Amino acid sequence: MTVTPPHQSDTHWQRALSLDRLVVAEAFVVIAALALMMQAQADTWWHLAAGRDIVQSKHVALTDTWSHTVAGQRWPNYEWLSELIMFAAYQTGGLPVVTMGAAILVLLAQICSWRQGIGPIRWRAILLLATLPCATVAWSTRPQLVTYCFVPLWVWLLLGRRWTWMVVVAVLWTNLHGGAAYAVLLAGTAAVVAAAVNRERLRPYLLATAVAALAGLCTPLGLDYWPAIVQSIARSRTNRILEWQPPALTLALAPFWLAAASLVVLIIWRRKQLTTFDEAFPVAAAVVVLPLAVESLRNVPIFLLLAIPALSRLLWRQHPLEVASAVPPWRARLHVAILATTIAGFGAVVAYQWAWAPDRMAWRPMSATAATAIRQCQPPIYNGYNEGGVLVWFVPAQPVFIDSRQDPYPVALVQAHRQAERTGDYAPLFARYGIHCAVFHAGSEGPARLAARGWHERFRDGQWVVLDPP
Repeated sequence: MTVTPPHQSDTHWQRALSLDRLVVAEAFVVIAALALMMQAQADTWWHLAAGRDIVQSKHVALTDTWSHTVAGQRWPNYEWLSELIMFAAYQTGGLPVVTMGAAILVLLAQICSWRQGIGPIRWRAILLLATLPCATVAWSTRPQLVTYCFVPLWVWLLLGRRWTWMVVVAVLWTNLHGGAAYAVLLAGTAAVVAAAVNRERLRPYLLATAVAALAGLCTPLGLDYWPAIVQSIARSRTNRILEWQPPALTLALAPFWLAAASLVVLIIWRRKQLTTFDEAFPVAAAVVVLPLAVESLRNVPIFLLLAIPALSRLLWRQHPLEVASAVPPWRARLHVAILATTIAGFGAVVAYQWAWAPDRMAWRPMSATAATAIRQCQPPIYNGYNEGGVLVWFVPAQPVFIDSRQDPYPVALVQAHRQAERTGDYAPLFARYGIHCAVFHAGSEGPARLAARGWHERFRDGQWVVLDPP
């Protein structure tokens, strides 16, 4: 019988626990912990409500049924499948399960982005961590995390020419989130790169572009899918939704601006070295998304996912393939202890946030007494843009004035609402829609302004204020 020498049997796990691997593991533990503490937003609640309605009615509603201002108005719900999955997760275990699902999407996105890079694994992990302050702006329990995950996945499929999976992902993506437009953009970019460096691959990438575009036909919206996406983006910018505004030159966004500048400089410096499709396409993917990121804060995290592998290819193009060296057994055990301590520490922080700090997670935006008070309002009611989604979920019997879906609401109504909120002159809006009750978040200036005009408070707690007219 042959006995394996101890040093040979230990080599594999000692290499797996090298310092470089420890840095990478620590980076992903940090990402997972931050993702598990992402907050719910106003949109979270109306997405859950949409999923609830799909389950109850057994069909996807494409008209508004939640408001009294635009009831029956067309609502292109291109996120219906995400909403159905979110509601199923909520029924399984509430917001913790919904948050876990969202965190998995974040973690998969970061892993996929990191693995597409080349060069020293430790420095790639550091590059990944350096972009987190900008990346986390997209982390909330909303369907947009599907696009956050699917963008690096789609690039991986294009690089690997996995055509069957592309069809599956394209159809799923169009039913999960409107960010499926990225699939068309990136497949088209792959076709352009193929035409420039490898014409033999041009035809398959043209077909992939066509598949991504035609996937919109496999949704409840059919031919109306892409026009609805274009109209929604235009409406978001007209309404000056914060996440659709250009990123500011602030310290918080410094990693984005540094990554963007570095990408441009490195491309100019090493453009002649990008001679193959596998080298040129990841860089081209980041380049085509950069103008979108400069134009809209919403696209900054997507750009960073693509910038990490692009920058690594430009920085470490000629770096030899790394083979982790074995470390002494005592150091390997030390690395295990450090990693275990990190996991336990962040696990305790996450558990504390989930169990004892749900307000910071925005998991309890309305108490039962507040819901009862609002339910007892004489309709029609008035509420703010950011409060509508919460009302749709917690007080479904009370039609809202407006909510953050925005697609069903005319630009004129959104602007009139914002004008009233800015000036405090609610009279014209209230008269037009016959408002009999006003619902505000407790931190709003609206209650004081209406009180000065004779309205009186019927209910107030730490989160909500309900007012009746004179």
